[in-house]
Amino acid sequence: MKLVRESLNEMNFQKKQDDSLGTLGIGKKALIKKWLDEMGVGNYTINDNLTLDVKGNVYLNNRDLTKFPEFIRFNKVGGGFWCYNNNLVKFTIKDVRRLCDVKGNVYV
Repeated sequence: MKLVRESLNEMNFQKKQDDSLGTLGIGKKALIKKWLDEMGVGNYTINDNLTLDVKGNVYLNNRDLTKFPEFIRFNKVGGGFWCYNNNLVKFTIKDVRRLCDVKGNVYV
């Protein structure tokens, strides 16, 4: 029982450290949040594995994107995914659907 309690305490300590990095505005979650805020993506959840779930639509059109940052990985999009009028190389509807679960239409 003591070993289990120590393990749980260690996990909680690590989680508090991870959360404190986010509140300081540093770390991967803060970097993801900053990019999403700059792009105007709202109503999202950053999962423990750093993938993103968005409850509604994602509008990334006309953003002069040449590529997505490596730290941005969409998991589920509850609505549509708009990403046209950018400079993305080999970015197709099929690519979007292969990389994340989009419930609505995809426009690239």
